[in-house]
Amino acid sequence: GAITEGSVSVEAGTSRLVDVVEEGSCTLTERGAAAPGADLQTSFMVDAVDAEPVTGQTVTFELSPGRVRTVDVTNTYTPGAQAQAEPGAADSPTVAPTAGTTAAAQAPTGSFLA
Repeated sequence: GAITEGSVSVEAGTSRLVDVVEEGSCTLTERGAAAPGADLQTSFMVDAVDAEPVTGQTVTFELSPGRVRTVDVTNTYTPGAQAQAEPGAADSPTVAPTAGTTAAAQAPTGSFLA
């Protein structure tokens, strides 16, 4: 099949349907979520049935005709080494974890990635 590439913005706490995803292997990459002075850990939960979330900036999974797929993305922020070294940094955190977001996609064959 054809390779489909593109970008989709999903705000924290919201979901998004993408209807141009081909069936087969699908790779989802989180970009642009970094925050100044914080360390970022991104995790993906595919179909909310995985024993452990996949950590890193990318997750790959399969799309098949007629199957609904849900991918929850969670970005967790902790004060970076520089922020922790600053006086009072422990008393006044500057960054909090974000609410999870859900990306959704539908293949032309009727498969869904959510």
